[in-house]
Order: sequence, then C-alpha cells, then structure tokens
Amino acid sequence: MNLLSKRNVLLVLGILALLVAGLACNLPLRGRSEPTATPIPVTGASVEELATQVASAAATAASGGPIVLEFTEEQLTSAAALELQNAGETGVSGVQVYLRDGVIKITGTASQNGFDLPLTITLRVTADAQGLPHSEVVEAKVGPLSLPQSMIDQFTTSFDQLLTARFSEEAGAVAIDSINIADGKMTIVAHKR
Repeated sequence: MNLLSKRNVLLVLGILALLVAGLACNLPLRGRSEPTATPIPVTGASVEELATQVASAAATAASGGPIVLEFTEEQLTSAAALELQNAGETGVSGVQVYLRDGVIKITGTASQNGFDLPLTITLRVTADAQGLPHSEVVEAKVGPLSLPQSMIDQFTTSFDQLLTARFSEEAGAVAIDSINIADGKMTIVAHKR
C-alpha cells in the first residue's frame, strides 16, 4: 500500500469513527420521534363562521360597542387554504395555521422546480400605540434555509396591511386595543375610533 492510499484509508476511517460516535451519542434518542400533530381540518363552514363573526363585530362597532373577535386555528387554516386555492397558488400546499404561546405559526409545503420543502413562518402580532397591528417574524424558513430579510419585510408589511384593510372594510376606522394568541385561539379586542 503506498502512502497516498494509507492516508485515504486513515481519513475514511477517521470520518467513519466520528460518524459512528455521533450515532452512538444519539442512539437513546433514536426511535423517539416528535409526535405528529393532527392536521387541522379545512372546511367551508369554518370560513363562513369566520365571515359571520367579522360581520357581527362590525355591527357591534357601528352601534358603538366594543369589538371582540375570536378566531380559531380551524377558521384561519381554512381561510388561508381557500385563499391560496382561489388565487391559483400551486407553490404552497398543506397550509396549517397554529395559534399558540403568543405566536402565529404557519406551516406548509413549498414546491419549486420539482422539490417539496417544508415551509415555516412564525410571527408575533401586537397592536402599536396608534391601535394598528404590527407583526414581527420570529422565524421564516423553507427547508433548512432562512428566508431573506427582504422577503420577510415584504411579508410583514403585506400581513399588517391585510389585517388593517379587513378591519377597516368591515368595521370602519377602528383601533386595536389588544391581540392575544393562546391555546388555539387569537382574540382581538378593538374599539371604533
């Protein structure tokens, strides 16, 4: 065996030893996997329920009463899936919207050039001093890659404008007092300006 092939063999053995050691360290974790969440169902009834709630809140606002909207994961997942379908969006599928621990987590599958990659966008939504919604992306990834800041900025701007437009469209000029996200629900409390 010449010197070059001995070095190659030693290099391969070294890498193999590191790989085996790494697998051995993680062996107790093998077989234990993250529990898979039950998919949130997508239904037309949930979207209709959402529209009814918003119309009811708008009527309450018109009479001067406080606005309280409570959205569920099923309502928002259904609305997002329907919106993607109506827009003819084929690049994102299997959208799920989770409302837990103060954040909105949107997951799905992004398809591009024949590759399917997991998509995750986690954002925190608050109301600013002027009563306008403000979203902040906590995490945005496609597969193992983080989305570029320019895409994140565009997403948050669009999300904030959409939320503001929806409120204004239904209830006129309103100020958001608080946004609470927990246990599968998002509660928005607002009042007419």
